[in-house]
Amino acid sequence: MTVTTVDDFPALGFDPTPGDVAAVKDAVADIRFAQRKLDDVVEALREMQVGDWRGALATAFEELLDLEVRPTIERAGVGLDDSGRYLDDWAVKLEGFQRRARDIELEAAAAKQRLGEAKVETVDPGGEDDLRRTIMRADDELGQCLVDARALQREYTAEGEVVARLLADAGDTVPSDLERLDVFGQMAEIVVGPMDEKARSAYLAAHPEAAALVMELQLRAEGLLDGEVTSEAYHQWLLNAARRGVSPDTIVDIARQQGLGQDDFALLDGLDEITDPNGKSYFALPADVSAEDARRAVLMTYIYNAGTDYEADSDNPDFTETPYSAEEVQRIVDRQAANGWSYDMDVGFVNGNGGRLVTTPNGMLMGLGGNPVQDQFSLQGGTTWGEIFMVNIDDADDPAAVLSDMVEGGNAQYQDGDGDIYVGADPLDLDQVLHHEERHSQQWAREGYAQFVATYAIELATQSQESEKDAGLHDGGY
Repeated sequence: MTVTTVDDFPALGFDPTPGDVAAVKDAVADIRFAQRKLDDVVEALREMQVGDWRGALATAFEELLDLEVRPTIERAGVGLDDSGRYLDDWAVKLEGFQRRARDIELEAAAAKQRLGEAKVETVDPGGEDDLRRTIMRADDELGQCLVDARALQREYTAEGEVVARLLADAGDTVPSDLERLDVFGQMAEIVVGPMDEKARSAYLAAHPEAAALVMELQLRAEGLLDGEVTSEAYHQWLLNAARRGVSPDTIVDIARQQGLGQDDFALLDGLDEITDPNGKSYFALPADVSAEDARRAVLMTYIYNAGTDYEADSDNPDFTETPYSAEEVQRIVDRQAANGWSYDMDVGFVNGNGGRLVTTPNGMLMGLGGNPVQDQFSLQGGTTWGEIFMVNIDDADDPAAVLSDMVEGGNAQYQDGDGDIYVGADPLDLDQVLHHEERHSQQWAREGYAQFVATYAIELATQSQESEKDAGLHDGGY
């Protein structure tokens, strides 16, 4: 039976028991399938013989099983079983409700027909009383059908609310991502054989969830992660790295070098995330952000994205992309320290004058907007001051929304003389622009504030463009 609509109940004028029995039965089938998948994982875990493994990785895996997997599977099994039973029961009840609704509709249609026929019937003199009684009976019957239909609707609604509450309670025990549980069933082969290195690499490249889990195991084995992962940003970091083909050794090197833990990623958990067309993440900073939180959020955004896509997504880039590595993370840390003045003074200056800032995958800040004082510090397509690239879009009504639109569009944006914001006729990829501006940030760090200001002033006067050439002319839109 297809889903019922009000058109199926012309006599009543409403559908007392809307719903799609087939869809409910499909949901039950999906739950039963999930249960079978869960049973497969349980069976695979049962056959793993983890106790026969040796080494820190095996120990970390055993700890993760006890910490997350076995309790989750137990709860999930109960939740899935309960959900299946509740939905199965609801499918039977819904069929019954809809059968009763159809019966009432048939009775109402018959009463309505009798009523209509009686109203147009002609009678001989003296037969008016019988006709009135016929009309009254038909009208009463139709009225009773409406009363019965409303009563059925109340019964249906009350029962539906009970089932909804039961399903919500059962759903709380079911993991939102059964795929993560599923990969545990492959871990024995992935971590300790019988896969050879080539097969293992191919499998992990095709299954980023499994690759992220291997990274998590490696971090636990090295003593760099303990307890349950509660930070969504931490989990997403590993998944981002896995999707980009970053090695577990690189992740371990970065975590060890920077002393990274879940608390570091919790900073990103509390920020609004903006995603570009390639899936990279930017984070909007609140107007009251501190200099230190801004600096830390910038670094964590670079680490979180696990790559910039500069070379892959740029049109004829000026440089080759620097690989994601512990060395590159440390370079950004050192550059931030050299340009510390731009966090200490300029973050507050931008926000205090009506501008807004976002962190970028390239490991620097991007901002725009502000009052006439702020407007003086961004020229042409934009200007980098230390760690902050200020886009030359002035007096925006909602600078945060303009930044978000630019990120989501993936291209540099500009402002014409009338104040209208536009993308150029030959769009410049934002990855290229940010790579160009990050090289300017390196120049600020290398030369220091006073020297770079002097150098750039001389270049403007002589039109030598040495700093722009070093940053990449094509990347900068020259």
